[in-house]
Amino acid sequence: MSASPLEVVGQWMQNLLDPDVVHNLVAPDATYVSLNTEDSGENVAVFGDFRYKSHSLGKVVSSPFSILVKVVDGKVTYLQFLEDSYATAASFRSAGSWTVQTQPDAEPFQV
Repeated sequence: MSASPLEVVGQWMQNLLDPDVVHNLVAPDATYVSLNTEDSGENVAVFGDFRYKSHSLGKVVSSPFSILVKVVDGKVTYLQFLEDSYATAASFRSAGSWTVQTQPDAEPFQV
């Protein structure tokens, strides 16, 4: 039985300095894109901070973000967006707390 994608990424992240593990887990034709402020060509990376305001409660929260965009022949062909989902969700929370469990075998905690 093959490992799940989550298991593969976990094993890869835990063994980044082991060339044998990396060689076994990363396809020879894998694409690597570094998100940095010097991207060029068809890959563009953008970094910043957004301020979100929920219409329902008027709460304002800040979230860092990054966007990776690939542009081919003047058209966006790929878009990847990273933001702080907890901050965004917090703009809609009117009261109470959240019970969060980050790992299957971890103890839940209140946020």
